[in-house]
Amino acid sequence: MTTNTDEFAPLLASARELARRFAGQADAIDRSGQLPVAHFQALFDAGLLALNIRKEQGGHGAGLAVSEAVVRTIAEGEPSTALVLAMHYIQHGAIAAGAEGGWPEHLARTVADAALRGVALVNASKVDAGFGSLSHGGPPGAAPGVPGVPAAEGRTVARRTDDGWSISGHKKYVTGSRLLRWVNVALVTDETPPRAGNALIPLDAEGVSIVDVWNPLGLRGTGSHDVVFDNVRLPHDHFFARPVAADGSAAPPVRGGGWYLLLVGSVYLGVAQAARNSIVAFANAFSPGSLGAAVATLPRFQEQIGRIEASLAAARHLLQSVARAYDASAGIAQDDYEQIDRDASAARISAINTAIAVTGLALELAGHEGLTASADIVRHHRNALQGRGHGPKESAVHLRLGQQALRGAAFLDASSRQLPA
Repeated sequence: MTTNTDEFAPLLASARELARRFAGQADAIDRSGQLPVAHFQALFDAGLLALNIRKEQGGHGAGLAVSEAVVRTIAEGEPSTALVLAMHYIQHGAIAAGAEGGWPEHLARTVADAALRGVALVNASKVDAGFGSLSHGGPPGAAPGVPGVPAAEGRTVARRTDDGWSISGHKKYVTGSRLLRWVNVALVTDETPPRAGNALIPLDAEGVSIVDVWNPLGLRGTGSHDVVFDNVRLPHDHFFARPVAADGSAAPPVRGGGWYLLLVGSVYLGVAQAARNSIVAFANAFSPGSLGAAVATLPRFQEQIGRIEASLAAARHLLQSVARAYDASAGIAQDDYEQIDRDASAARISAINTAIAVTGLALELAGHEGLTASADIVRHHRNALQGRGHGPKESAVHLRLGQQALRGAAFLDASSRQLPA
């Protein structure tokens, strides 16, 4: 994938122009809770739906750093659009990185060809209704005697038929559901022993139904409804198993997880940037009679907006630096790659926490003016809070980072661990 941002300057400029256009519809989308379908035709017309499709497949071949910048820019204008776009990019990023168990080439070609011809979005679906969200403690389960393979009960299951597979299950939080062409479904087979894997399912297939349940606090236009699969028939080659080591244990994780971590973080940092823009405009426009000047002239406002600027810069540079590290990671050792993964987990948490803090500070500065139902700032804050819904949970990330740091301490030289007197 290409990492030279100069090559993508026209596409980045198109993203900025579309973000300005989408911003004018953000309040209406929030109030209606409807998926902004027209935005995706505009993204297709601008070439942005093919941004990170591999060049050999006919796309632009952008890497994670460019994709992160585009998602963050679109989110600054309208974040529901950005989250659906991010999920589409995550799947094509996984294809390019050989992730998600390794997409078969014929399926990778199918989704890429369609995305080059029109609005043909793809997303993953991992959360089973019977198990709850893995990000909030839903147990993955384990098939007896088969490491790394989930139990079938309550899960989406693929059953062998004479001519392929029959898929049944109930998935939650399928972002962009009514606009998707395909969904990449995590499931388990009914074989003995069972296999964990994925199936690429067309959303217009017989037996697929969408249940309109999405009614969240923020990012109300993502259309993240439930999807039910009732004996959906698929050919054999639409299933692909996750890799398993020779001893039967789960193979090491396939590279590519950073696409999810960083692009989700980018959506919420874009929300924070939008809140920054709103509070700056408010500070320059609002002049209380008792002051006789805009509140932007007050040192308190200047200092707090400076605090917002510093927070945004730190989170933005962290996302971009980790994204560039991913783009340059071909051929590096697995231990080094796992460190980049840990950095990506930290960057996502940082971006979401920054968004919540920045939008909260903007609300505090705006006071009653910012808390009215029609105010942009309160919408930005609700959108930022929605970041808490994405997994893995912050506590789980911190636990894993802490455990890894403590295990790594055993390899340090004893003298380097001495505290100064």
